[in-house]
Amino acid sequence: MLRSFLSLMLMGAIVGCGVSVTPTAARVAVKGNVTLAGQPLTDVDLNLQPTGDGLPAVVKVKDGKFEAELVPGKYTYYLSQASGPAGARSIAKVPPNCLIGSADREVEFAGPGPVEFALK
Repeated sequence: MLRSFLSLMLMGAIVGCGVSVTPTAARVAVKGNVTLAGQPLTDVDLNLQPTGDGLPAVVKVKDGKFEAELVPGKYTYYLSQASGPAGARSIAKVPPNCLIGSADREVEFAGPGPVEFALK
């Protein structure tokens, strides 16, 4: 009986501590380019973390281009390796500060216009 009560209390605490996210929030189609020193990156993931409204997203970048549907808002971003040898070669060239999230590196998605990620 005590075990059942404690289990129920623990489940209530876990559920009560959840983050409220609206997965059905209105999204906009976005597209853009990711380049490093003027050259397109390929086979990398663009990781987006909202700084306000929005949902986290991982977007595939192929031949320097990406397309996705995102909740409009501001996001911090970083790159990670997707897959394959081309991804390993691409990610090895990316500056270390672009491999981790950073609050001082932010992008806003407001509509369908192209977004440029020009890394140096």
